[in-house]
Amino acid sequence: PPRFSKLEFATYDGTVNPLNWLNQCDHFFRGQRMLASDRTLI
Repeated sequence: PPRFSKLEFATYDGTVNPLNWLNQCDHFFRGQRMLASDRTLI
């Protein structure tokens, strides 16, 4: 099985405050128990 599940949040387009998008990313990465070094690659 794949190591990570499919990303289920929108890409950031730069038109609004990025805080909500960053929180969604953080929630996903924590749920995947992903190391910080792997987050950059994703």
